[in-house]
Amino acid sequence: MIAGIFGSPNAIPDLSGSHLIIPCNSAGQSPFIALDLLILNEPSVQKIGHYKSVNIAPCISNDGTSLQPSEGQITLPAEIYYSKELNLTILFIRSGVQEGRMRKYGDELVQFAKQHGFASVNLISSTLSPIARERDSNRLIPEIFGYVNNYIYKQKNPKYYEVYGIRRFGYWLKDTKIKHHQELDELMMAGSAKGLIKTFNRQDIPCTLFVIFTSGGIDFVGGYTYYQFIKNFFSGNLALASDVYKKFGKLQLSQKDGEEIHEMLFQKKALKIPFYCLGKNEKNLLSLQHSALDISPKLFNFASWLNSSEFINPSNTSSIHGTTPALNVNFSLAFQNFNHLNGMGYGIKSLQNITQGDTIIKQKTTIGLISKDLHDEGQQILEKSVQDQLSEAQLQDLREEESLEASIQRISKEISELFFPGDFNKVNQNKLYQHLMLTQKLLMIDRKQFTETASDQLMQAYLDIVPRDDMSTLIYWNRKVLNEIDSETLRSQFQQTEQYYQSIYHHLVNLDSSPYKGKNSLTLDQFLWAFTTISQRHLVMMNQQLTNDPNMIMLLVPLFDMLNHSQEPNVIITPYEDKITNESFVLLQAIKDIQKDEQLCISYGSLGNSHLIQKYGFTLENNPQNSLTIQLPFHEHQGLIFEEIDLKRRLSAQHRVPFSEHKYISTLYPARFNQDQLKQLRLSFFTSRNIIDLGGTDRFIQTAANFSQGFSEDNEDFSFDYLVKSLQSQYMKLKPLNYYQDQIKEIESRIFRETSLDGDLSAKPGVQVDNALEQYNMMNAFRLQADESKILSANIEFLKKNHAISVSKLIQV
Repeated sequence: MIAGIFGSPNAIPDLSGSHLIIPCNSAGQSPFIALDLLILNEPSVQKIGHYKSVNIAPCISNDGTSLQPSEGQITLPAEIYYSKELNLTILFIRSGVQEGRMRKYGDELVQFAKQHGFASVNLISSTLSPIARERDSNRLIPEIFGYVNNYIYKQKNPKYYEVYGIRRFGYWLKDTKIKHHQELDELMMAGSAKGLIKTFNRQDIPCTLFVIFTSGGIDFVGGYTYYQFIKNFFSGNLALASDVYKKFGKLQLSQKDGEEIHEMLFQKKALKIPFYCLGKNEKNLLSLQHSALDISPKLFNFASWLNSSEFINPSNTSSIHGTTPALNVNFSLAFQNFNHLNGMGYGIKSLQNITQGDTIIKQKTTIGLISKDLHDEGQQILEKSVQDQLSEAQLQDLREEESLEASIQRISKEISELFFPGDFNKVNQNKLYQHLMLTQKLLMIDRKQFTETASDQLMQAYLDIVPRDDMSTLIYWNRKVLNEIDSETLRSQFQQTEQYYQSIYHHLVNLDSSPYKGKNSLTLDQFLWAFTTISQRHLVMMNQQLTNDPNMIMLLVPLFDMLNHSQEPNVIITPYEDKITNESFVLLQAIKDIQKDEQLCISYGSLGNSHLIQKYGFTLENNPQNSLTIQLPFHEHQGLIFEEIDLKRRLSAQHRVPFSEHKYISTLYPARFNQDQLKQLRLSFFTSRNIIDLGGTDRFIQTAANFSQGFSEDNEDFSFDYLVKSLQSQYMKLKPLNYYQDQIKEIESRIFRETSLDGDLSAKPGVQVDNALEQYNMMNAFRLQADESKILSANIEFLKKNHAISVSKLIQV
């Protein structure tokens, strides 16, 4: 079964008495990383031949132990390595087992083990798991568990676990175990481990399955842990093994945590690292990847994708992104969680000083989604077919994909014109069109309806870090939060948002041109997730450098969308086009000097809290941009003759003063009085009596002018009285301001404290909620109502104080 290396004069050595290591292609790739580190860094480990088997899937790949992309040899599916000094034989299978041949493959390995007389067979695997022992961060050094076959457990060494200090995999089942080997059902994405240990369980051959939990992604910490374990554990020196492995399987490494392991591997380069290990060549991207360890395994996986050679290697001429790097990070940056709420609030900080005007990140728009194509689609097919040499079947898949894109383009245009008809609505029409295009492209990626490219795989890793269940925008507030809303304005805002989103959804799935029928059906929850994700994370570019279309374009650009908002931003995002390569980029540039450890922040716009909560899902304390839009019933025009109403309409159009026969709509501010409120009311309350008193229509129009000044005592009284009483009515429906402030303070102390959110709000009187997200949404609801209370109170006080003052002193801008 072993074929020697072609052209090598060396015979296959005697492998008897050595320990056979078989890595399983499992989650995190920890076993593969471990053995590649062993082969690269232990000179005694040498390739002696290839393992021949019809049960292994055929493949040819690049050498996994090459240090540079130009190095290395062709790798066959299964290779044999041997070290006399370490007493190890490695059967390194980089492909997989042929479908339906696992049993035959297992039986074949049994014969292989017997033929060569190995001292033991050792399966090296890793697993994902929902149980509490799962590593939720790559910062944690994993524990290695063991699971021995019946021959060891019942005959050779019944006290195996006690002797070596290794905990049995699945020990946590305890009294819940109801069948033999139920522990193996706990394995998830563990490759061939389960099938092989069951096969060896029937043999009189010592066999152990070693397992670590992995946080997913590319798990270098798990790989390095296994590397140290394999190098020392199988030496045959029980004392040495005990020194290496103590305290219930926790490996006694010199490194305290995963960050130190990454620093040792990638920055200090204490070991030789295979080229495929992400992060080898890009120290600034590595700092992002490195910082993701302590936040989220999914964020780490995303950072690893950003750091892949597909995006950062300029010599990769076969890249779908062209011949220039798709991503340049010019300064050392790090991820940080800035609000400690369920992994939300990721942001980016600088690890070094940055000077105003510096370009921090340069990223191609091909890494992400864009709301409209920048080039002709037919030309794209031609370019891809030439560049990637696609087969006819692949070209057909591409045509079907672009047919789907054409379909979503048609329905996006149809819906945007339905909601905002006419030329005067072109701006809003274009916004909705762009929003729907990005929403549906995001759904296509999420459903894997795009052709599989490196960018699509990056987007899949990116979507793993995008919140799904812990959304905090207004549309996701649950009934418990809504029941605590006293404000009619806030309740109305929620209802209008809900109706608007649901209406778009129903048009999207029910129109004749809808692509969401049959097997492609779309649920409301799926639509809301995609639509609100685009609302929260998109960029808007008005610059024509990216397209000849004079309208704005929307982009979803991973990494850039992790920049948080500040009212005093220190960076700005700008478009850029390379005139030589005809490639489009977005740049992140410093607009002021940035200090080390300072967060990079952009401005989402001059937005008040009511806008921020609806679009982005957060509010700001003491936001100077706050405002309150009120809508009140207005019945003062009942009984007016047509001529009076017609005159009011004409004056409204002439002076651009809002006028409605049925409702009063106005915007209030906390620190200044909106003079348009009184303009609107003066226009609304004037009567035929005022016209007669002022000497006729012409004289009235001349005196009233644009309604910026009072023209009649009774009209002024009506205007002030109506506004004061209306605002007081709104104000009285709210609880006292200090109630909202106390609730905000109490919830903030629980959400943003460093310890876990394991308590409830029963310690103090007030509202009780169940989880961190609900607390966060409740806090925002209280803050919005506190904002409303302050604005109403300030405006009522101003109106009462200035009622008797002359109009010229009354109006303040």
